[in-house]
Amino acid sequence: MDSLLIILLIILLLLGCFLAFNRYRDYQYFKERGIPTPPFNFLFGHLLKMWSADSFAHQLQKWTVQHGKIYGIFAGSSPIYIVSDVDFLEQVFIKQFSNFYRHATDVTEHTVTKSKRGLLIASGNQWRRQKQIVGSIISTGMKQMNSLFDKCINDMLVTLETSTNTDNEEFNIYPLYKATFWNMACGTFGIDTSMEKEATDELFDTFEKFFTTNANDYTLLRAVEMFPSFDTILLRLFELYNGVGQFISRIIWRIFRNMMFEGYALYRVKQQLLSLFEKRWKNSNYWRTVQTQTTDFLAMMSVMLTFDPITDEKDTVEGKSEQQQQQRLIGPHEIVDNAFAFMGAQYVGNAAIMACSSHILATHRDVQKKLLEEIDHFLPPINQKQIDGDVVAKMPYLDMFIREILRMYPISTLGIERRCMKDTIVQGLHVTKGSVIQADVYSIHFDPDLWGPEDPKSFCPERHSTTRRHAMALLFFGAGPRMCPGVRLALTTAKMLLVRLLQKYTIESSQNQEALLDFKEKVIQLPTDAWIKLVVRK
Repeated sequence: MDSLLIILLIILLLLGCFLAFNRYRDYQYFKERGIPTPPFNFLFGHLLKMWSADSFAHQLQKWTVQHGKIYGIFAGSSPIYIVSDVDFLEQVFIKQFSNFYRHATDVTEHTVTKSKRGLLIASGNQWRRQKQIVGSIISTGMKQMNSLFDKCINDMLVTLETSTNTDNEEFNIYPLYKATFWNMACGTFGIDTSMEKEATDELFDTFEKFFTTNANDYTLLRAVEMFPSFDTILLRLFELYNGVGQFISRIIWRIFRNMMFEGYALYRVKQQLLSLFEKRWKNSNYWRTVQTQTTDFLAMMSVMLTFDPITDEKDTVEGKSEQQQQQRLIGPHEIVDNAFAFMGAQYVGNAAIMACSSHILATHRDVQKKLLEEIDHFLPPINQKQIDGDVVAKMPYLDMFIREILRMYPISTLGIERRCMKDTIVQGLHVTKGSVIQADVYSIHFDPDLWGPEDPKSFCPERHSTTRRHAMALLFFGAGPRMCPGVRLALTTAKMLLVRLLQKYTIESSQNQEALLDFKEKVIQLPTDAWIKLVVRK
């Protein structure tokens, strides 16, 4: 027995030495390339700092001041380049896109089958097919849904008119923005929040849970970052944990599901969306309507829906590639994945843009005056007409204003990254397959060399009047071929709401308003509130 114990201890010791040696060898990655790194923990790398920082995006900005525009950190033992050198990033995001065509590992990437991947994690021909479909739908669908956007904005204005908020009283307008853009997001995919109140309320709660929770709050997902070699096994265990928990909550303890199990909201929100969409797909009346009129994104995608496997490879069938035959088809889970991304960006992203805009307008009266003058010029009060994307697109100062908002308050900071898919050389540095390039968005957005001569810390829409900025100087929706396809939709709807609001009210500061907006970093950067006063224009 003693000899077996000794042998076991020796095996464990040798295994520990082997793992420690591999860890030490991995940590030589940046040293061999002459790239600096902040101090790190031997077991965790920089993960402890990543997990404990109030804002990891701002932590990157601090490290950039200390270590320069290109330095390295380790997520466990995985190397991550932190880059604020815009020429380097241009190579990664645009010029060498074929070597950096994927995002860093998504939680669902190793557990979701290919047929269930949307634009965010799809690659190759599957990504190209979906990008073409989604791009065409956005282009043709925005005008068709202008009445939806207008109705949601009208509903918000009616809410303001019937409340005491407009009687020069201060209030937090952020929840109202979120409610308005939530109705827009649901309507964009044919979901009526008043007719399906119970289901949409539950869906809203799950979206809120997802965007206010960090993935690394879960032990198994932290383990994935610590031990990337075992990511597939760990992620499947995490999926199993969530699946079993949801099954128990749904079948056995349905009444107490919120007490018994919540799990990772990403899994739940996609299941809820699928249930809502399947109700329509199983309804014969829905299909008869879709054949004659497509009034929302879901209807437009449903026309191309197939429940059969989609072949994205270039297999030849009767002299014509199957890829060409199926390039206008999309699967049910692909629709769900894309709906989740678009609804989240529209509801959370636009509400954040409006909260930041309200704060700036309340504290910068000169900027508000210029914006009001432009709105009155294009939409005189005596001849007000329905606002659409074409009208707001003609307002140059409004566009500069929104761009400056997104420069100073970027919403997605940690999502601007790419994974290297093939060993390559970028500006003399050997970047190996599997390593990640993370843009330091704050350092770029506040770089005086990119955004001078005006002080980058000051709010100045006019700085965007020049067209000679670097292609990577503004990264609020990413860059390159994998840039967010919904950028035009998001900016247009945000502009429409802002214009309608300023046609009726001026925005003033309140006693509860802080000099600086307070943000919380979870999945994305989100403001905590937006305290203002609204005064009816005369």
